[in-house]
Amino acid sequence: MTVLFRHFWVAFIAVTLVNFAIAWRGQVARRIVEDPALAPGYRRLFRNAAVFANLPWLGMGAGIVFGDAERVHDYLAPSRGKLAVQLWWLALAVYAAVGLVWLFRGGAETLSRYHGLAGIPPLSAQRIKWIGVAVVGWNVFMGALLFAGFPGSMHTGGLERVVPFAFPFLFVGMWLAICWVIAQMGWATLARNFRASVPSTAATTLTSGRINAINYNGCLRVGATDDGLKLSILLPWKLGHPDLFIPFRSISVSTEKRWFTLFVVFDVRSEDGSSVRIGVPRASLTRLFKSTAPPEPLRHALA
Repeated sequence: MTVLFRHFWVAFIAVTLVNFAIAWRGQVARRIVEDPALAPGYRRLFRNAAVFANLPWLGMGAGIVFGDAERVHDYLAPSRGKLAVQLWWLALAVYAAVGLVWLFRGGAETLSRYHGLAGIPPLSAQRIKWIGVAVVGWNVFMGALLFAGFPGSMHTGGLERVVPFAFPFLFVGMWLAICWVIAQMGWATLARNFRASVPSTAATTLTSGRINAINYNGCLRVGATDDGLKLSILLPWKLGHPDLFIPFRSISVSTEKRWFTLFVVFDVRSEDGSSVRIGVPRASLTRLFKSTAPPEPLRHALA
């Protein structure tokens, strides 16, 4: 077990590579089939991104193997003063700065064109920049807390008295920020074109689903009428997720098997050219229309 915790950074590398592989076999493979001219750019981008994304984990491993860090957990306690850990955090700050500069110097436009990298959905370059700023800002905030000694003992500046009172506000702020960032990965794109203007009386079912690369587990309400698809989300995750009603004329319906689950897939394309892929377990829709006939666009998928 000691060896496992000491070299858990290897698992981080493996998970990162698996995520890239899943993205390549999924959305990216479909885009290359549609436009083979994108293949060289995708290969170059994925190769460089796979190396760049693993640099923090390689640095973590170097600090454990050659430095004074004993296990991955040490990197969550930079206030203890271990040199390898503090150098890693310094390198991480440089890494984040380099990534942010790259985004603002053409990288966001590259990711917007070659979307699908590590599950990144089709987003505008401007939105990708905002998400990058939010992610870096969040990491700066968490790093500051860890350097202050949180969640262990904090000896300076009376933080041990301040944090218990500040934590509820920090938690709420973190929750709202995460909800907003998640919404930008697909839901916000749909909301620009398909925000529900009036409440719908369509029957819905509470289920899990997937919008682009984001899984909504047990919090997604899905319904359908003869005219379109209704989507909403439970209240705790509501920020950035207004109710949606998507006309079937903007949807292409198909089925797709993921692992052991069969999904009904809704490929949504709006008039502004944006596209979003929605996946809902077929069993959930079958249950929704158990006693009534499904709308015409869904009958083939549910047959």
